[in-house]
Amino acid sequence: MPKLPTSLNWLINRRGRIDGSIQKIERYLDKHRRAFEKFQELSNELSFLKETLVSIDTTMRLHKLQIDPQNIPTINGKNYLTDLPRGEITLLIYERVKMGGGEPVCSKEIVEHILAYRKATGASPIPSISLSLMVSRRMNGLCRKGRLVRHHPQKTGTHGLWTLCLDSSQDIQPEVGDPGHIP
Repeated sequence: MPKLPTSLNWLINRRGRIDGSIQKIERYLDKHRRAFEKFQELSNELSFLKETLVSIDTTMRLHKLQIDPQNIPTINGKNYLTDLPRGEITLLIYERVKMGGGEPVCSKEIVEHILAYRKATGASPIPSISLSLMVSRRMNGLCRKGRLVRHHPQKTGTHGLWTLCLDSSQDIQPEVGDPGHIP
C-alpha cells in the first residue's frame, strides 16, 4: 500500500473525529430532549458538523488516492457532554463534607450525594465513574488550596476520607477566582 500523503491523512483523521462528535451529540440528544435550549444548540452544532463531514467527504473524493469515507473509523473524544452548571460539584462537595459534622467523609459518599441531588432535582444522570473522577480532581484541588483535609495516603486506589479545613471559623465560600465560584 502506498504511503498516505499528510493532507489525506489529515482529512481521514478530521473526518473520523467529526463523525465521533456527531455520534456523541446524537446520543446526548436522545437522552436530553427535555432541555430544549441545549437541544436547539446541539442540533445546530450537529447540522454544522454534518455539513462539514459532507464537505470533507467531497474533498476526499477529489484526491488522487481514492478512499471510501465510510471505511474510515469513528474517533470518539474523551470528554462527554454534561449539563453541570459551573461550581455545582464544589458546592455539593462542601455541603456533604459539612453534613459530616467534622468526621471524615468518604469520597464515595460525596459522589452518591451528588447523584442523589441530581436525581432529586430532575437533572440528567451522569455516569458514576465519570463523576467520581471529576469529584476526585476537584477535591484534590480544594486540598491544594487548603480548603479540604485529606485523611488518607495521597496515592491510593481506594476512596479517600475528607474533612473541611478548620483554620477558619467562618463558613467557607468559593472565592471569585475559584473554579467553584458561581456569580
